Formats: sequence, C-alpha cells, structure tokens
Amino acid sequence: MDSFFERNMSAHREEYTALRAEICQSIHQQHQILLGGYGASAAALGLIFGSDAANPIGGKALFVVPVILTAMVALWAVECNRMVRASFYIATELWDRIRNDESRDDGWETWIRRSDGIEGRFRKRQHHLQKIVTLYLPCGLTAVGFLLSLISNRADLAWFLPILALALLVFVIWVYLFLEIPKISDLGSEWTRTKPDCIEATNNPMDRSGGSAAS
Repeated sequence: MDSFFERNMSAHREEYTALRAEICQSIHQQHQILLGGYGASAAALGLIFGSDAANPIGGKALFVVPVILTAMVALWAVECNRMVRASFYIATELWDRIRNDESRDDGWETWIRRSDGIEGRFRKRQHHLQKIVTLYLPCGLTAVGFLLSLISNRADLAWFLPILALALLVFVIWVYLFLEIPKISDLGSEWTRTKPDCIEATNNPMDRSGGSAAS
C-alpha cells in the first residue's frame, strides 16, 4: 500500500510539475506575442509617418496597424486560454489530489483564486491591468487606425471600400474578443463558479487553518 501510495503521489507531482512548466512556457509566449505585436505596430507607424516625398506611403497603409494589433490579441488569447486550461485542470482536478496525498489544507493554487482579502485584490488588479494591455489599448488603436486610414482614402473608392470591409470584419472579431478574453483572463472566475463550496471556505478566515478548506 505504501508503495502504491508513493507512486500515486509521485505521478501527481510529476503531472503538476509538467503542467506548471507548460503554464510558464505559455506566459513567456504571451509576452513575446505582445512585445512582437506592439513592436511591429510601432515599426509600421514609423515607416508610414517617416516616409518622404521620394518614397511616399501615407495614410493608405494605416490599416496595417489595426490588422497587426488584432492578430496580436487573437494569438495572445489562444496562448492565454492554453495557460488557463492547464491552470483550471490543476485547480479543479489535480490540486485536491495533491492536498489529499500530502494532508495539506491550502496552497498556492487555492490562494491565488480567492476572491476576498489581499489575495483577491492581487488577482483582480492583474485581471484589470491585463484587460488594458490586451483589450482596451489595442482596440482603441485599432479604431483610430481604421478611422485615419478611411479618412485618408475617402476620395479613392478603390482603397476606401476594401478598407471599410476589412474594418467591419475586424469589428466583428473584436466583439468576440471582448466577450471571451475577460473570461479567459480572470484566473479564478471559472473556478469560483465550478467550486463555490471550496471558494467560500477559503474566503472564510476561520476555515483557512482547518480541514474544511480541503474538503
């Protein structure tokens, strides 16, 4: 029995370690996507506004920036969902097994998802800052980019109409992103809905040192 228990505990730990490594890799990828997207947008703006009379690019090319930003956020959402999927499995399936294996009542995976107290404020602050970087700022720049591009091409229907059609398509994509990203971004929201008894116990200071938080 001891041997079986130890193998079981070891398997849970190895699975946890592998998933945490995947989460760390995904976080790195998210940072690279955001840095690459904002960097490419800045480079495109520099090329557009830095062009001279001998090599004019002008406002016609401004629609490139919204496309870059939209692609950036869509790719980031894919990576963030990958991270949250692994985290959600740890929280809902694996962490309970590890806590039972080690007879522990609490830990990082529970702490990070509490909705009250200083731990809840950390999570909510992260969630709000993340929405600024991945939703509000790129969406605002996308709208401005398309608006300036349409104004610059208003006299040329051969450019104006395709850019308008592209802007409408991107608008639909952004509506979907605004609906989905807040749910992906908030690490504890799905867990809170899935395990209300556990989150209620961990939010209760009287239960944080007792066995009820691990039930």
